[in-house]
Amino acid sequence: MRRRTRPHEPGAAEVAAALHERGVMVEAGLWTPAAVDAWRRWSTPTGRVLVECMAEQVETALADAAAILAALPGGHPPVLLHGEGPATWPVYAEAVRRGLHTRIGLEDTLLLPDGTPAPDNATLVTAALTAAAR
Repeated sequence: MRRRTRPHEPGAAEVAAALHERGVMVEAGLWTPAAVDAWRRWSTPTGRVLVECMAEQVETALADAAAILAALPGGHPPVLLHGEGPATWPVYAEAVRRGLHTRIGLEDTLLLPDGTPAPDNATLVTAALTAAAR
């Protein structure tokens, strides 16, 4: 079992420690470089870092991703990078380019890379696999 915590939220370190004590792997959701700083102060092991690019503007989302990734310490756990809305596909491409974990789904976007509506998650995943293979 995995549980995502957000280091910038009050009490996150304590929740992460309690989960870890119960055998639950913790995933740290980082939205800003300040969240990276808060996470670095944790003493609880983290199984993965989730870098969430919340900006819908592509340039802003990619700049946010670069800033957060640059703030991560050496030897950090695996990173999952993803975006939302119009920035979903460019951030997905950046994750693939960097060799990071990524995800795609209707929670992130309702559109395929060409801007047409996705009928379901399976179609989004197929489009993502096709894009990654290029």
